Amino acid sequence: MVKEKMKKTIVILIFVANSLIGFSQIVVSIDNQNTLYHGYKNRIKIGTMDGRPFDLKVHNGKIIYDTTFVYNQNDEPVQCVETFLYPGYERKTKVVFVEPDTGLPFDTLEFNVKSLPAPTISLGPLKNGSEAHRGTIRAQTRLFAKYSAEIPLNVSFSILSWEVSITSISKRIVGKGAYLTNEARDLIRQAESGDKITFMTNIKHPNGGIYRRNAEFTVR
Repeated sequence: MVKEKMKKTIVILIFVANSLIGFSQIVVSIDNQNTLYHGYKNRIKIGTMDGRPFDLKVHNGKIIYDTTFVYNQNDEPVQCVETFLYPGYERKTKVVFVEPDTGLPFDTLEFNVKSLPAPTISLGPLKNGSEAHRGTIRAQTRLFAKYSAEIPLNVSFSILSWEVSITSISKRIVGKGAYLTNEARDLIRQAESGDKITFMTNIKHPNGGIYRRNAEFTVR
């Protein structure tokens, strides 16, 4: 289970940068509460309130960005940058604002860096820990590894293999991929009320790592 819950919010951070030229307000829009994730295409929008131009450099990571222009309250075009940031494996990533002409820095933003949360294993629409009638459980044909709505990250996981067992039956069935085999579905059909059906899965994360996640479903 994922211990930490994240709400789907957009956090607006305003920073004041002090330089020889004057002050600038840096506005940042980020979906994940000032947090970046390893192996994930982190989307961030950055701009300056006063229209001050800038280039970006990153420490501990790689940044890809497109520059567009939006209009402020005075109907003046100001620079807006939409970035995709891929952090390194340190705990912090810094984005440095530099003057385009001189290359001198005038502000720095710091983001926390974390590993992607573990996904939830579902049997069809049934989430890990669910209790359902035998007919509902028997009707399911595949497994899913994904985030709940509480984690607003667009990440795709691949289920490589699985093993299914039932508390009242000593037999185990193994398979590859997300879909259940006929043998596995035959085993599930034998489950009685009160039985727990357990899946042990191997999942491939976007970073290439393979992790084991278990899921349990109770027959009502």
